[in-house]
Amino acid sequence: MGLKKRGAKKYQYATIGEKRAAERAYYRTHKKERKVSSQKTYQKLKAKWMEIFKEHGLMECSKCGYNKCFAAIEFHHTDPKTKRHRTDGRTQLVYQLPVEGNIEELNNIVALCANCHREVHDNG
Repeated sequence: MGLKKRGAKKYQYATIGEKRAAERAYYRTHKKERKVSSQKTYQKLKAKWMEIFKEHGLMECSKCGYNKCFAAIEFHHTDPKTKRHRTDGRTQLVYQLPVEGNIEELNNIVALCANCHREVHDNG
């Protein structure tokens, strides 16, 4: 495939096209492994975050008490100036953040159901 050995570890491709073709072939053959790996990582992060949400009392709406479906719970920042990450209120996006360094932000948020969150923003 036109590989040139460079040092003991790295390879240099003769053309950019050869490099791209090799990367596409690798991507196709390892697609399932990468998907499983990323799903496992996501599930581990989600489990950690869910435990932290329970500890901070963020599993139900603080306004109306809704707790039937956690996917309908959104986070509302009490002080928008302290907002470090844009999550658009959706808890699902928080799972992608590392736990370390982001727990202190939970002190500045309240859990609201989707309806109550819309009411808070609509009423100013």
